[in-house]
Amino acid sequence: MELEEIEKTINYKDLLDNFIDLFDGFIYLNEDFQIVESEFNQSNINAYLNNLKMQQESFFTILDDFSTEKNNKNLRSILKQHKTQVLEVDLEIENIINSYEIFTIFNDANRILLLFRDVSYKYKIIKEKQQHILKNFMDLIPYAIEIRDPQGYFIAGNRAFREMWGAYPSADHNILLDHHKEHEKQALMDALNGKIGRVGESYYNPHMADPNAPDKYHWVNVICFPIYEANGQIESAACMYEDITERKEAQLKVEELKQQLEDRVRERTIKLENSEKKYRKAYNRANCFKGLFNHDISNIFNRISNAIELSHELLLKGSNTNQIFRNFELIDQQLKRGKKLVYNIRNLSEIEESEMPIIPIDVFENLKNAIEFVRFNFPSRSINISVKSFQKDIKVFANELLLDVFENILINAVDYNNNERVEIQIDINRENGIETYFVRFEFRDNGIGIKDERKKKIFTEGMNRNRDSKGLGLGLSLVSKFLELCEGKIWVENRIFDDHTKGSNFIILIKEA
Repeated sequence: MELEEIEKTINYKDLLDNFIDLFDGFIYLNEDFQIVESEFNQSNINAYLNNLKMQQESFFTILDDFSTEKNNKNLRSILKQHKTQVLEVDLEIENIINSYEIFTIFNDANRILLLFRDVSYKYKIIKEKQQHILKNFMDLIPYAIEIRDPQGYFIAGNRAFREMWGAYPSADHNILLDHHKEHEKQALMDALNGKIGRVGESYYNPHMADPNAPDKYHWVNVICFPIYEANGQIESAACMYEDITERKEAQLKVEELKQQLEDRVRERTIKLENSEKKYRKAYNRANCFKGLFNHDISNIFNRISNAIELSHELLLKGSNTNQIFRNFELIDQQLKRGKKLVYNIRNLSEIEESEMPIIPIDVFENLKNAIEFVRFNFPSRSINISVKSFQKDIKVFANELLLDVFENILINAVDYNNNERVEIQIDINRENGIETYFVRFEFRDNGIGIKDERKKKIFTEGMNRNRDSKGLGLGLSLVSKFLELCEGKIWVENRIFDDHTKGSNFIILIKEA
């Protein structure tokens, strides 16, 4: 038997029997490096070695399967050269790493005795000491630091970490599986892959990970970096937190105050701009009213004065009283125009200075009254007004000033018409808007028309006028402002395309009620 051969070749059987007590295991190899005999304190290693012995596998199979390449080469060289030496080897069997010191003994028959002493405890003590030193070192660092294993689970944290977060996470807390944002998880993954993971500014509440931790959010700067073992392998990763809560809150407060200041300045600027616009508008309106009123009232007074002088001459001459009566009619007409001028100025001011209610107003009632007013004020003129509508009953969103709109358009159509017979055609239709319907009014007349360059100016207060021009009074300025209040529109076109001398077409859009 092999054991008998061992006893013959080495005369210390009693020593061999006690190897298991003196060491943690031994392996006896023949000249072909096959296992002749083995015994270990650990049953899993014994089972594995017995299997190799039965298969007559080489001892180097163990080295190939369970040892590092460096340890493998060193032990092969020692065994083949028959060097008596002590060597440290790590063997990983069933995911358990065992560290051994191996003592090699050779005899004349080229047999080899390998004695194994388990020194794992020594490395455990060294590692614990290193961890203790590392923790003491970490506690000296003012920044909060925690260590995570390759799977993301919490290992340890320094004193500053606990002071900042109020507690340590439990051992089963995993950053990679909790509520952390993806870029924060990626920073830890980068560190576990040997890179520096930078998160930058982050907003975090430790209470979300640990119910025992304070329910308080912190602003932190975060950086993750790898921790290496002596062999160069990454053992874990550290995350370092700089608490910037006070600085960040101060910064946010400054930004908030800055925004509030900007908002106040903006509001104040808008108020000042609006005030300036309001006063400038009032100034321009006052000048405009002054010019318009002076011009139109002067015309009225001149006509009245001329009519009175002419009547006086006719009375002195004893002429036909019919002409005198016509002069009185002219005076009465001019007085009514003066009254209408004052009324228009008052209405124009009310539109600009107050909010007038917008309600459904009947179209035909106001249009009928406007037509009667025009015919009454121009009794000597031959006036034909025809109305064509898409339906008989129409209401629009306006107010009592709608009557003034119709009156002003019709009066202008008569005033600025040199024909013996005044023709006015009123067409009323429905027009589609984006979200509502509009009523479209078209007032076509056969008057003197309006040149293209004056078509927009006639709706503004400050249009240029002179004493010889036939102004349109305050009427169209009133109409334009009123329609703006009603969210409507007004513009003028030629009655005949490309010929303004053939009359005008005033077009009005008002929302249908």
